[in-house]
Amino acid sequence: MKFQDKAFLNRIIGAITKPIMTILQVALIALLVPLTVMAEEPPPKDPKIQLPDYYPERFDKVGELRNLSLSDRMLYMNASKFKLKPEVRVYLLDSPMASLAQLKSKMVIGIQFNSAKEITGIWVLPVKMHHPS
Repeated sequence: MKFQDKAFLNRIIGAITKPIMTILQVALIALLVPLTVMAEEPPPKDPKIQLPDYYPERFDKVGELRNLSLSDRMLYMNASKFKLKPEVRVYLLDSPMASLAQLKSKMVIGIQFNSAKEITGIWVLPVKMHHPS
């Protein structure tokens, strides 16, 4: 075989193996990505805590209610304060309709807020859902 024939043969082999290697790499990545996603799934909910159907899956914040100022429309939870949206909704464990007046200091609550960080919803939670850090 002449030198030119070997170089030509090497180019052909390279042209064939490069796409095959790329396909194998993509296939390997496609197989590994689902394993990574499965590893990042959150732990299952505590089966002992059963919330009513009108409670959301997640809250923006969970903590202990420190104070509620109706005149300033401010809620103090843990070490943070939040503005209350005028039409804020309150939910109790035994009632999907409640008022701000029913909230008491030291209650464990979950809140959701809008992009302006105004509270849009407050849910009273079981005490065991509060995990102070």
